[in-house]
Amino acid sequence: MTRIDPLTVRYLSIPLMLLCFIYPLYRRYRRGEQGTLYLIAPVIIGTILMVISTIAAVPKPVTWMNHGIRVATMHTSMLYFYLMAERLTQRTVPIDLRTHPIIWGTLTITCIGFIIDTQRVDNLGMLMDNDSIQITFAYITSHILSYSLMLTLSAGLMYRWWQCFQQFAALEIKIRALFCIIGFTCSSVMALSVIVVSILVFVDGEGYRQWLAWSYHGVKPATILFLILSFGIPQAVYRRCIPQWLRQQYEQYQLHEIKRVHRVLMAMTPQVRRAVDILANNRTRLMIDIIDSRDLILSHAPKPCDGAVEEMYWILTIYPEAPIQASGPATPALNTHPIDYIMQFARVIRRWQRQQSMIPHT
Repeated sequence: MTRIDPLTVRYLSIPLMLLCFIYPLYRRYRRGEQGTLYLIAPVIIGTILMVISTIAAVPKPVTWMNHGIRVATMHTSMLYFYLMAERLTQRTVPIDLRTHPIIWGTLTITCIGFIIDTQRVDNLGMLMDNDSIQITFAYITSHILSYSLMLTLSAGLMYRWWQCFQQFAALEIKIRALFCIIGFTCSSVMALSVIVVSILVFVDGEGYRQWLAWSYHGVKPATILFLILSFGIPQAVYRRCIPQWLRQQYEQYQLHEIKRVHRVLMAMTPQVRRAVDILANNRTRLMIDIIDSRDLILSHAPKPCDGAVEEMYWILTIYPEAPIQASGPATPALNTHPIDYIMQFARVIRRWQRQQSMIPHT
């Protein structure tokens, strides 16, 4: 198997992140609106910390200062990426960082790791490099703890970006989310490879380490590349680079899903229908009907709700025998992302229809 030089990977990663990642983000930060800055700032901070972590891993032999900087910035970098993904999926006001469990969990595990590392201050070589190390309980425990945190954050990021992929209807955002999912999948592979090697090193002190080192150093450039494709590419470039045939196919798919939602809701609230047959393919008219129907239905909600898609599920589970004719007492929250909402509701309808098809009919 071809041996990958870890120093080469790091030397190439540093300018790649600086030129293709931080600079485009900084330009978007300078000219961005307040909402955009709220999302971009954690990515810029996370990327800078990732660069610092990569630089700190270059000098050999590993010193206590370099080791501390590398570990702390690696964990904090992943934390900032997670916070950005959480802000995007929740579309919420600023998160209370003082009580956030992910922040306190990362801080606690990092501190415990540093306490364990005091038992191996002369044995700080990196497991996946060719460093000379002594296999001790403290050494292996430190690696498993540190990279288990990295694996947990990477898995959390995969989940958050999968939520983004489902929540947002814009094709450009879906492609960005897909790149993020792939990038953090690679990050999970990196972390898992270190954990596996840490366990197997008790069986064979060198063989497994040499054989599995490629899964760490070989996947790391892919992680950086996919994150650059997601965060570092301006929206205008995506709009120009997405093939027209792909955009047309996606628009046809969206229209098909909008019609699906329209058929179900118009059966429940026929009085709001304004899109007559001649306008059957008019996306805007169909969407207006859907949102009007949604507001009418949610006005009958038994308890206050914010109009989230999952709160519409009860409507389908108690599908009325007769259409809803009049408004109820409740006032549903205003929906500011209609196309995103409709595409999410289309998935809820498919889920409900699958469940209905599984129910035996008498």
